[in-house]
Amino acid sequence: MNVFDFAMEMEDSGYEYYSDLARTSS
Repeated sequence: MNVFDFAMEMEDSGYEYYSDLARTSS
């Protein structure tokens, strides 16, 4: 499972956080 899949799973509570995390990781 990658960060994008995880973000989609938690889109209700952590989407913005993990989306930003993915952006900084790219």
